[in-house]
Amino acid sequence: PEDKEWAFEGSPLVDAGSLYVAMRRSDIQPQVHVACYDAATGRLRWRQFVCAGESPARGMLCETTHNLLTLHQGTVYYCTNAGALVALDALSGRVKWAMRYPYYAFSTDVHDMSRQFGEGGGVVQYTRIRFWPHRPMFWYNQRPLLVGDDLYVTPVDSPFLFRVDRRNGRIVWAKHRGEGIKTRRTDGGPAYFLGPTRTGELAVVYSFREIPQNWAGPYEGGGVHLLDPKTGKTVW
Repeated sequence: PEDKEWAFEGSPLVDAGSLYVAMRRSDIQPQVHVACYDAATGRLRWRQFVCAGESPARGMLCETTHNLLTLHQGTVYYCTNAGALVALDALSGRVKWAMRYPYYAFSTDVHDMSRQFGEGGGVVQYTRIRFWPHRPMFWYNQRPLLVGDDLYVTPVDSPFLFRVDRRNGRIVWAKHRGEGIKTRRTDGGPAYFLGPTRTGELAVVYSFREIPQNWAGPYEGGGVHLLDPKTGKTVW
């Protein structure tokens, strides 16, 4: 009964008899938690508060939902899509480290569903569904990707791809999405981070989803970018 106002977010993870899942509540003060359950019985083992909205709002925008977890060597990594990234001990839920990242900051807050975010788009009657793209655009929602000791994160409420040291949460570099792309309307549309190539570069793909009547082609900057993993700079 105490969880009736909470929603489970994204796909759960299971490891060694434990099930991990993100939870969100979008009422007067939005909150994000991570919970661990016994996979055989459903008994709650631990539950950890991660972050909350900084100011009261009627609800979080849909892009902050469906958050995904990554589990590696006894640590759960969680990008909230609400301004925070956290590493939790898988056995106890203890916070190993937490960091705040810069997210879209406009007069109409990306986290407030009672307001329209960005420019463009349109609202279908009785819903918040948009029938053409707005700008600025987002990353497609993805779980944090581990490559060695590096954690790559693409929060959907932020314009940046972050390379983070998984051991302490320190940001190694941040790459602004759409950098180098020039169109009349967008910064390449939604972007998807594919991870490392066989030669070691990092691949980022842009959809170039565009309003047909405002077609601006040809596009400058290309739909596929390979990044130097050491610096985040575009190789080509």
